[in-house]
Amino acid sequence: MKNIDARVLALNNNLIFLVLEKEKEVIIPGKESFTKHSLWGMPGGRGEDEDGDEIDTVIREVKEEIGLSAYINEQFRVEWQEKDYVRVGFIGELAKGTIRINPEEILDGKWFPRGILYDERFPIYLGHRQMAQELLRKLGK
Repeated sequence: MKNIDARVLALNNNLIFLVLEKEKEVIIPGKESFTKHSLWGMPGGRGEDEDGDEIDTVIREVKEEIGLSAYINEQFRVEWQEKDYVRVGFIGELAKGTIRINPEEILDGKWFPRGILYDERFPIYLGHRQMAQELLRKLGK
């Protein structure tokens, strides 16, 4: 599942959970490396060899980033083909518990009102904004 980027739009009533990712150098074998700037986004990330599918990927990534399990609703899914990978987003919920930010990957994690996704001034990755908006449309909210 290496060529997948799986994300979850975690909902709690009218709130969404976003993470502030650290700026980092991204190295993809056979491709030119690039700097990924620090912006807000949906928890998740790139697949690894041991992931069985994109749901395994997003559950593992959320656990690594914030220390909680994610419950994924497979009914609400969006998928986009990028140049060399597939970007997949789901609606889900976070397990009860204390959020423990992984400082190696994440600077912060917070609950925001859903409307933040429609505020063009809010510093979120464009692809995450579009994916989250599409997921909310599918949900009918």
